[in-house]
Amino acid sequence: LGAMGDIDVVATSSTQILRAQALGVAVSASLGAASLAVSFVENTIENDVDAFISSTGADDLISADGDLTILADVTHASIVTAAETASVSAGLVGLSGGGIDISNVVRNSVDADLIGNLIVNTAGDIEVKAHENAYLSAEALSIAASFSLGAAVGASVVSNTADSDIEAAITDADVTTFGDVDVLAISQLDINNTDTAGISGSLVGVTLNSATAVARNTVKAGIRGGEINAETGT
Repeated sequence: LGAMGDIDVVATSSTQILRAQALGVAVSASLGAASLAVSFVENTIENDVDAFISSTGADDLISADGDLTILADVTHASIVTAAETASVSAGLVGLSGGGIDISNVVRNSVDADLIGNLIVNTAGDIEVKAHENAYLSAEALSIAASFSLGAAVGASVVSNTADSDIEAAITDADVTTFGDVDVLAISQLDINNTDTAGISGSLVGVTLNSATAVARNTVKAGIRGGEINAETGT
């Protein structure tokens, strides 16, 4: 593979879930009244984004008079979620319950690779880059009221999880360039809101709230094997 200019190998992904909403309302009125409102919201972004040049046979020659760029880029992995429930009961004896369960997960695999039996010669820069930009937001409000000799119970569970693998590598390739060699793995993560609120009103009122934010991305960049010569760069 040869080029008089640049060589670009690019894989991109943009996934946005911006209006995942749930609303639950339950009303009951009688001598023995019970009402229950429950909302479940589950969102998952799970993409494979791979950009690579590879060879498994005899040595292959890659040459460019310009730059060589291998880019795996998740420009947006965004989830914005909101849920509300309202449960009301009225009577001599009443029970009112409201519940919300929100789960947001971003679990991408983002890989940029220059790998195998390759002889790479460029006049310009070489960049191997894997990048992800992720945003998660979740808000929950649960209201339960019982106008009686009874109980009101509200529960909200919210979780935001970032669990992507982001890796950039040059493996077993012999590289010679008159520019720079950059191997970059970048994670940009913003977990903006992980909020719950519960309101319960009755002779017996119970509110349970749980909010969890987990960031466990794996981010790796490296050069393994081969030989790297940056004649005038770094």
